[in-house]
Amino acid sequence: MTQGEVVELDDVYNIFTNPQHDFTKSLVNHTINLDLPSRFLLARKKRILKIVYSGERAEESVISDTIKSFNVQLNIIHGKIEYISNKPFGILIIQLEGKPDNIANAEKYLKLRTFEVEVIND
Repeated sequence: MTQGEVVELDDVYNIFTNPQHDFTKSLVNHTINLDLPSRFLLARKKRILKIVYSGERAEESVISDTIKSFNVQLNIIHGKIEYISNKPFGILIIQLEGKPDNIANAEKYLKLRTFEVEVIND
């Protein structure tokens, strides 16, 4: 609700994991604030990704599967998991290192296995 108007109506889990209205998105982003120190963003040789997990898939072994399958080094540099209505919702910020093809394939794999993947640095 903003300025006396209901802007989004859904169950709590859906509002937090998939907000639709700009006001709701800003509230959720503020709640799940994962600011990184600038030194990570300046490390251009390392690919930095934001991975969003949601629902049942949040409890799968995606990180270890990615490391094993694509011969990459994966470093978790920030993260948070919340349980909303007893369902997991999590965000991880990771660094990927390895051969360019391996990194690209690992990123594609992560996009298939998680709710959302966003590139933090290019």
